[in-house]
Amino acid sequence: MKRLFILLILAAAHLICNAQANPKIEALYAYLKAQGIVHSYTVTNTNSYGLRKRFVVDLELYDENRFAAPPAGQYDSESLLRRIPGAKEDAEENATINGIKVKTLVVDGEEISLDEKDAIKKVESKIDSTYRAKATKNREAYNQIRRTLSELQENAAESYSYEYHQHGADTIITTMALKNAANTGDNVFSYKSPLSPVPEIQRAPEYVYFKYLNVPEETAKLSPYEAKGILCFIYDGIVGPAPKPTQDFDVAALQKKLAPIFKDKRIKRRELLCRHDPTFDRHAYNDSLNRIGQHTKGIQMMTTSSMGPGGESHYTIYKFTNEEQAKAVLHQVLDCVNQQIKDDPEQAYEVVSDAYFGTNYAIDIFSGYPCSQSYQDYYEGKCDVVKKMDIKSYMDTDGFYIIINVYQGDNTFPYEWKTLKSMVNGKKEYYKEAL
Repeated sequence: MKRLFILLILAAAHLICNAQANPKIEALYAYLKAQGIVHSYTVTNTNSYGLRKRFVVDLELYDENRFAAPPAGQYDSESLLRRIPGAKEDAEENATINGIKVKTLVVDGEEISLDEKDAIKKVESKIDSTYRAKATKNREAYNQIRRTLSELQENAAESYSYEYHQHGADTIITTMALKNAANTGDNVFSYKSPLSPVPEIQRAPEYVYFKYLNVPEETAKLSPYEAKGILCFIYDGIVGPAPKPTQDFDVAALQKKLAPIFKDKRIKRRELLCRHDPTFDRHAYNDSLNRIGQHTKGIQMMTTSSMGPGGESHYTIYKFTNEEQAKAVLHQVLDCVNQQIKDDPEQAYEVVSDAYFGTNYAIDIFSGYPCSQSYQDYYEGKCDVVKKMDIKSYMDTDGFYIIINVYQGDNTFPYEWKTLKSMVNGKKEYYKEAL
């Protein structure tokens, strides 16, 4: 029996990097990864059901029949800068396009100075080329996802589909529980909301969700480059056995493993403390955490833990200006995390399969949690709040960032994380300059 348990542990550790889903899902994931549409999947071990694998695809579809950029004067205000994929604004300079102060555009990785002669035509040409490539790639991915859904439906345990096409309005929804060895009628739960045209699979050993909506015509007219439709595809499934997570993630052990990686003096480092007491009005955080456009700016977030009133978050933020070094260190960090999980696979965790830097928002590379027993003990008054940990990555024009957070209770990630030194019960203290 002991030998069987050891083999189970070894198998779980191996599955962290080799978790296998339905073969058709694996083929779809491989295709999407090769196209750069997905970067990784997430493996989670937080309950007794086994390792769960999950990945999400969010895509915008464009008008592929639009082959030539219109003259610059036909762009409505801000469209050249804000509506076109890959265009970024440098608002601190003095040149203008359609009344917007801007001197340089970065389009598809190429910096174009607007002081150049015929710069606008060059920008239009580059943007048009980028647009066409993205439009084609996204449409092909959409078609591949639809083909995979059709193939999966042929042998699904449960499947629901809805399509509506009328007067320029398109809605397509598919929810499906996949048939596999773990799938029995007892562990599939679907629910029909009065707000949804089809039942949604809310629990199953392996399921997919797909939704496509076209963009309202008045929005699509804002720019010839505006998205015409938006799709979301979610895969979530149990992909292998794992020891029940009976241990809290060992935060101290992982910190010890990570420490040598960041000793290089070329790596800039900064600390950030966020805390709010149980009696503090959390709504006072709104100005710091909830801003218009937060999902596009993507550098602020607030997550609420279910363990403990109030909360304290200790961030260590590492900045890299060298891309090669940043990527090497990030992969070392992920290797340390996987080693920690291999050393004790009974810990509760969530980890990505491949390390990468998020470009639109800070992405979670890893999260370490208390086990379910600790949550129960806390609510029964048998233990104190347990430390948790997460690791994020982010990049922008300033550099590359690895953000390590050790926290208890509610976790706060403020909008101004590059400049803040502390935020305690709403009172902020800043560094003299940004990291």
